[in-house]
Amino acid sequence: MKQKGFSLIELLIVVVIIGIISAIAVPNLIAARRSANDAAALTSMRVISSGEQTFQSSAGNGNYGTLAQLRTADIVDEVVGAGAKSGYNFTIVATAPVGINPAVFDAYGIAAVFGNAATSTGNRNF
Repeated sequence: MKQKGFSLIELLIVVVIIGIISAIAVPNLIAARRSANDAAALTSMRVISSGEQTFQSSAGNGNYGTLAQLRTADIVDEVVGAGAKSGYNFTIVATAPVGINPAVFDAYGIAAVFGNAATSTGNRNF
């Protein structure tokens, strides 16, 4: 009587090959995701910067706005306006003292998890 199927050795070889392939592929996939998050954050920073210029010349009456004000004025989308997108946290800070018309703003995009090669959401902060 002839038995059909795979031997234990054959199955173990297949498992080892799959393990080797995944050990090579997973770090590349993680790096690609971090790179995509960086690109999305940079694009969001450009949107925030141009949005501030639009807000200042229209709804802001010469003043720069917060993310919430930009979102309310429909200048940035709801995701960026909420302050987080693609693993980055965004903030805007007016740099003029209180009571004085803010002439300058600072916008920051900071990776939610930064520095840990296995779990970081981005390679850079903006």
